[in-house]
Amino acid sequence: MELIPNLSMETWLLLTTSLVLFYIYGTYSHGIFKKLRIPGPKPLPLFGTIHAYGEGAWKFDDDCYKKYGKIWGFYDGRQPVLAITDPELIKVVLVKECYSIFTNRR
Repeated sequence: MELIPNLSMETWLLLTTSLVLFYIYGTYSHGIFKKLRIPGPKPLPLFGTIHAYGEGAWKFDDDCYKKYGKIWGFYDGRQPVLAITDPELIKVVLVKECYSIFTNRR
């Protein structure tokens, strides 16, 4: 029994290309916070930082607050999420600038 199957060159090329494209799809959005210089935990491809919720969301948020400060970014799968814990900044985002800048956001 062979460890590596004896496949044709076209099959190996298709398999390799598919895996590379799948990896690019899973990590495409994971550079947003790095470009903006917003700190946060390192995400996994396709899963984001969901693996850190093992002890609960409250513990995850508390650990991130202690490690990264009042603003940090994390990923729910491929979706980037910005966490803000500064009350004044939250007021600016949710009250003052909500309808003009931050439209169509959850």
